Amino acid sequence: MTAARPRSRTLLIGGVVAALAVVAVVVFVFVLGDAPDEVNLDDAVAAADDASEGTTPSGDVDPQGTWTVDTNAQPYSFDDSTGTFVGFRIDEELSGVGATTAVGRTPDVTGTVTLDGATLSAATFTADLSALTTDDSRRDSKARGALNVTEEPLATFTLAAPVDLGAEPQPGDTVAATAVGDLTVNGVTQRVEVPLEAALSTSGLLVVTGSLDVTLADFDVSAPSAPIVLGVSDVAIVEIQLYLTHA
Repeated sequence: MTAARPRSRTLLIGGVVAALAVVAVVVFVFVLGDAPDEVNLDDAVAAADDASEGTTPSGDVDPQGTWTVDTNAQPYSFDDSTGTFVGFRIDEELSGVGATTAVGRTPDVTGTVTLDGATLSAATFTADLSALTTDDSRRDSKARGALNVTEEPLATFTLAAPVDLGAEPQPGDTVAATAVGDLTVNGVTQRVEVPLEAALSTSGLLVVTGSLDVTLADFDVSAPSAPIVLGVSDVAIVEIQLYLTHA
């Protein structure tokens, strides 16, 4: 007659199996859940062009004057990196997984830019970080908490000085420039330089993309932690993708 297996040993084996199952699920989610693509002007313009059949061509639009962020101009998709959004990318090290990139984005963006000849004369944008989501829903609340969105939900950028674009923007051309302005996150304002690219789509949308590195401590932000997270970079990439219509 076979002796009964001690209950404590059975529970121990069951606990180990359960723990391994949890680790397997976590690894599966983080490894197979690839981060969405980085912002890319060509891709953003192509997405707008694909949806522009039968609309007014950009050649009929005077680029001068004020342009306004229009979140309805292009459908937003986190996974496909389409539509208007502001967000971040940050490197992290996960137990049992290794190096990954965490991404967070909010589509709740407002703002305007003003073109005066070959000059970007004014620009201001506001992003509601309380609407931010990430590529893993378990990270969402921690990311919002780290950014202190309960007390400081809005991130803003205001152009500090006019930008010489070199030439008046023309349909089909890409304009690249560095905008110097004041970035406010978590109630802290820092002067930053933002490399931007812009182009007019065939539907007459002004498409703007850009990214810059920011040090979390400069904005009194501490990277969130979790048992699986071994380390998080202290530098994040802020991403911008905007679709604007002529006012």
